[in-house]
Amino acid sequence: MTSHLTAVPSHPFGPVKSATMAWRHGHQLKLTTLVKATFKLVPNEAMKRARPLEVRPADERFDGVSTASLRGGSDAAPHKSRVDVLLGGHAVAHPPAVRRELRLGLERDGAWLVDKRLVALGPGSGDQRQPFDRLALRYEH
Repeated sequence: MTSHLTAVPSHPFGPVKSATMAWRHGHQLKLTTLVKATFKLVPNEAMKRARPLEVRPADERFDGVSTASLRGGSDAAPHKSRVDVLLGGHAVAHPPAVRRELRLGLERDGAWLVDKRLVALGPGSGDQRQPFDRLALRYEH
């Protein structure tokens, strides 16, 4: 299978970004339309649409290091059976804390589509962790 982002025009409507991708599977030529929406999360409120991020042709990592956390994953996949959700941003603790538990949940019609939890730990290790008030969500931290 070969694929690449191509210049086949797409004309999205609404606050989204889009691109098209021509690809071949065996002898069949196929075309996929990529549509990307971006949302802002605010504690205890429904998510809100934000200015959409650009469609990424390749993975983008923090600091340009191949082993670093993803800043954003490639959108150039010919077929996905499910939608991708990438959580980015910061854990915020007021007052400052050594540990903060976070939850990302997406619900539709009473059913949880995504229900993930993570723990943000302040800098340091073991019993020597320092409190934080704002901490980037990255595996390295």
